[in-house]
Amino acid sequence: MALAALESEDFQVVRSGVESRYLPFDRLKDFRTNPNGAIRTSVAANPVTPPDWLREYATEINEWIRAAVAANPATPADVCAMLASDTQWWVRRGVAVNPEASADLLAGLVDDPEPDVTAALVENASCPLDVLARLAADEDSSIRTKVAEHPNSPMSLLAALAEDSELWVRQSLVNRAEVPVEILTKLANDEEDLVRQAVAEYDATPLNLLEKLALDEDEDVRGAVHSNPSSTNQIRASAALLGLPKDDADDDEY
Repeated sequence: MALAALESEDFQVVRSGVESRYLPFDRLKDFRTNPNGAIRTSVAANPVTPPDWLREYATEINEWIRAAVAANPATPADVCAMLASDTQWWVRRGVAVNPEASADLLAGLVDDPEPDVTAALVENASCPLDVLARLAADEDSSIRTKVAEHPNSPMSLLAALAEDSELWVRQSLVNRAEVPVEILTKLANDEEDLVRQAVAEYDATPLNLLEKLALDEDEDVRGAVHSNPSSTNQIRASAALLGLPKDDADDDEY
């Protein structure tokens, strides 16, 4: 597939082939010194590119090549450390998303003057707990939202974010692959209808919470319970008895 991409007339397809870890090394070497900066950027992004090449690319004038090196998990630690202080923020962002970047290096980017660099830290699956804890208190609610959804966020952070002043942050907790019952219970009693509705839509919400939400004062919350595949017939009937949004009510007639 990678070799076939190299024969494409579409330049972006060719680049994807150069970036592929499945590209034979003999072919990758053909592009090492390619005069086209975009092609060298793709070589720099390839996870099988040798460390000595990456060291060389890290000193390129082309900032996009440096950014690709910064994000490459094969980049040596000392090179990542150098790029973490690059003058271009998108290069520093590359380090922020690098899953092999050290915890100390990532922690040093928390106070980066560029918000996009800080936000990128939460996209990193390897983001350390102390960094997540600091970002959970960030003034930017979109960053707190990403902390709420991060798979490594511990229960203590989730509990704190369940009390967040911004409803979108609280609602985002239900976007997690697994939501602790304690958090679902807290959110099922949230003052905002949209937060309770998110709990009602969550397919792993316990039956006792679905029973409670089936009696919710908001019809959209009841409608979400009625549509939840985990709801029993009795729970659906309870929600329908108090009234459903028109679409749900029409469906219930069939």
